[in-house]
This record gives sequence, C-alpha cells and structure tokens, in this order.
Amino acid sequence: VDVDNGWNHPLLLERGGRELKQVGVYAAQIEDQAGVKRCGHLTIKELITKEEMVEKIRILKSCGIKVLARTDGLGVEGLKKTV
Repeated sequence: VDVDNGWNHPLLLERGGRELKQVGVYAAQIEDQAGVKRCGHLTIKELITKEEMVEKIRILKSCGIKVLARTDGLGVEGLKKTV
C-alpha cells in the first residue's frame, strides 16, 4: 500500500498503520515529503528531516508492517534538493 507521506502526523500514521495491518496489509511505501505532496521531479517541494522520516518508519514497523521508504532528496539530475 502507498501511504504517500504518512498523512502528515505521527498519530494519524500510527492509527492508519494499525488499521492497515487489521485488513491484512503486509507492506507500505512511505516518502519524505512534507505537507502537500508534489511530483518528485519538481523542485517545488518540501522534505521532512531525516529524524522525522526515521520516526515514520519506526511507527509503521511497530504496527507490524514492512516498510518501503523512498526519498525525493535527490532530483532526477542527481542534485540535492533543499530540505
């Protein structure tokens, strides 16, 4: 299941993770964008901190869900985007 950026709040992610597990979800993909999600190819996006992303991964794992994490920290050109 793609949970986008985790609904922008740890409590929502935890609740969502528990509900996903209850309906049989095995794994979820989550990304490191903040606020309104934008296309990864665009430079107009905001990223969360590494610590916030680690917390999101921890929350999903604590719900018993395997995690596929992705980052928009590098653009298509390989240039680091601003955090």
